[in-house]
Amino acid sequence: MVMKEKLCIEILTRLPLSSAEDGRNILQLWAERLPTYLPERFGNWEPVDREFQLKETESILRHWRRPFLATRNLPAMESAVWMRKQGLIQHSAWSLSFGAGHFDLATFCGHVSLIVSPRVSARTEAVGPQVAVRLALSVEQA
Repeated sequence: MVMKEKLCIEILTRLPLSSAEDGRNILQLWAERLPTYLPERFGNWEPVDREFQLKETESILRHWRRPFLATRNLPAMESAVWMRKQGLIQHSAWSLSFGAGHFDLATFCGHVSLIVSPRVSARTEAVGPQVAVRLALSVEQA
């Protein structure tokens, strides 16, 4: 029996994440903390087909709207930023999903804490008054 793991991280915030400055901050955080997982492609619909070049930040930010989607083939990663809709009281979310064999838990352990159980583990942890992080590690039979 082969087991496959998938790691999902979801960052929830009351901040709108809709401005270009919010986008710039997220891209900077991504580049600083998870450079191995920077996207290869981005867009606002599927298929996600625009080439991602961090040095072209202004071009990327022209597409910073709901939803902002990003993908990477190796290591396998999918991401989505769902900005808060104007005038609504709800959270914004930034989710990252990593395929089986395409993530290194040691990379993430320095940034977030993780509970691991035999099947699925999920935990929401308050990071501050504006941010919460939800983690899930799923293990499936192949």
